[in-house]
Order: sequence, then C-alpha cells, then structure tokens
Amino acid sequence: MENTKTISEVLEKIRKLYGVAEKAELFEKVKDGYMSQNFILQNDGTKLFLKQYRFDNLEKIKEIHRAKFFFASGNIPVILPIQDNEGDYIFDHAGKFYSLFPFVEGKIIRRADRSQKAFESAGQMLAKIHTLSKNGHPDIVHDQTKGWKKESFLPEAQEIKQKIETILVKTDFDKLALDTLQFKIKLVTENSLRYEELNLHNDHIIHGDYHGQNIFYDESDEVKYVFDIEKTTVSPRVLEIVRSMDFMCFSNNYESENFEDANIYLAAYNKIYPITKDELERGIKAYYIKKAHSLWIEREHYINNNLRVDCFLEGELLMLKYFSQNFDDFVSKLNL
Repeated sequence: MENTKTISEVLEKIRKLYGVAEKAELFEKVKDGYMSQNFILQNDGTKLFLKQYRFDNLEKIKEIHRAKFFFASGNIPVILPIQDNEGDYIFDHAGKFYSLFPFVEGKIIRRADRSQKAFESAGQMLAKIHTLSKNGHPDIVHDQTKGWKKESFLPEAQEIKQKIETILVKTDFDKLALDTLQFKIKLVTENSLRYEELNLHNDHIIHGDYHGQNIFYDESDEVKYVFDIEKTTVSPRVLEIVRSMDFMCFSNNYESENFEDANIYLAAYNKIYPITKDELERGIKAYYIKKAHSLWIEREHYINNNLRVDCFLEGELLMLKYFSQNFDDFVSKLNL
C-alpha cells in the first residue's frame, strides 16, 4: 500500500467499516517487520494500528485470528483485532487483506539490556502459551511443522548458487550468500539424520515467532503484550523453546553471560511446564538441521527480490558454523 490513491481508498473503506472520523489518516508507516506492512492510523486524537497481511489466502488469516482468540481465552495478553460494523475482523482491498487493531504501547527490551526479570517473564509467558495445548488443542490451526528433505533442498540450493555465480560484479551480500550456500550444501550432504528419528510430535499450537521484538514489556519488565502471531502453527513445543531462546539469549553470541540468560529463561519456562533435557537436546538438533536446510533468506533475495531479510544471513551462517563445531558443548551448558 504505497501510493496515495491506494491509501486514500483504504482509508475510505475503514471509515465505512469502522466508523472512524472523516479526518482519520495514516500518518506513519511502521518500520519494523520484514514480510508485512503495518501503519499507524490517527483517528480524531487517538491511534489505531492497521496491519496489511502478507498472505493472499483469507483462510490463512482467519487461522491466525483463531489462534489469537485461542490464546486470549487462556489469558495470554495478545492484541485482538477490532470487529467492524459488519461483524468481521478482516477486510480486503485490491487483492490485499487488512485488520484494524487497538494501538498499544510498551517497551522492547533488547538482548544487550540483559534484564533477568524480562528473561524470566518471557520464559513464563511462553510456558503459559504452550500449557494451553498441554492436554490437546482445538482444530483451529492447520499448518503443521515439517521436517527437512535433502532431495528438495539440494536442487534449489544449486539453482540459487548458479544464479549468483553468473553475476559478474558480486556485492558483499552475493559473496556471503555463496559462502552460506556452500556451507549449507556441505552440512545437508553430510547429514543422515531424518526428522522422524527425533520423535518430536506436532501436538501444540505455538506462537510461531516468539522473540524479543514481538513482546512489549511494562515498566517492571513483565510481559505486557504478545503480538505478531502470523507464523502460528501446530508444532513440537520444544522447537519454539529453542528458537526463542536462540533469538533472545544468544543472537550469535555464545559467551558465558549468554548461557546465564538462557538458563534463566529455561528455568522460568520449566517451573510452569517442565521439559526434559533429552527432549531439549532433540529440539536443538532439529532446529540446527532445519536451519541448514532453510533457503528462506536466499530465496527471498534472489527469487522474490525481497531485500528486507538480507540482514539475517550473516547471523545464520555464524550460527550454523558454531553448532557444527560446538553442539555437544552448547547442550552441556544448558541446565534443566
């Protein structure tokens, strides 16, 4: 929704559907976010949050909303969409889908701030989210976590690699992408472990993208709001534990203080919904091997021409190199 005409048309639709003021305007595009576009709507002295979904599948968006209401029913502080005058939570315009939300505020705590209370609160909140599926879950989310397939990864990786090799004057990113692809191809070729052998089951509805950028904290460093549930899926809960721990506590730094943070996070989770060290180790292994098979960043850059995710590639390569050499040591430093 970049051009003035489209913005004007969307605003007119919002006025009709939600009864916002005639002078309501989109006065700021939210800079954060890599796949969707979000805007702040000024409505007669108050603010609203407008999300333009990246999906063109209405059922997928309804699935996301069902997950939001499922979490909210379990007292998880998610931000629910506003219902329009016709009783709907989603509207469309020019092939795009939108939802309007209350505008909420809270603070983002970066990993570098190292707030023990924030790590504890985030770990507890994730455990509460997962506890909602502890004894089963309603059939509201259909996406399921899948394993890896060497036979589909290798041809695509080689195709992207060849595409980069044809570039006459390579940028630093092109060179990084080549190094990353070569390393991933090596890891995947050498790996013989199948996902099914790890005995992890799709039995929880998870947030899907739980990390520090999707959490608002209050002034006491307690989780105030959890948002951005667009990647919700049915999954082994351990995969979300490991991914969120990696994003929030490590972020490609593996010093003693990072392990201290991770152990605070895990201990807080474990007090509410215990997990065994064996399951955690299997989850870490699955997370690492799935990363090796992932071509999301490369595909976005070289196939979909989306450069917004380029910033993640260097960290992904660092993470893969670290785990390929230090897997056992990493696991041994985590306390459960």
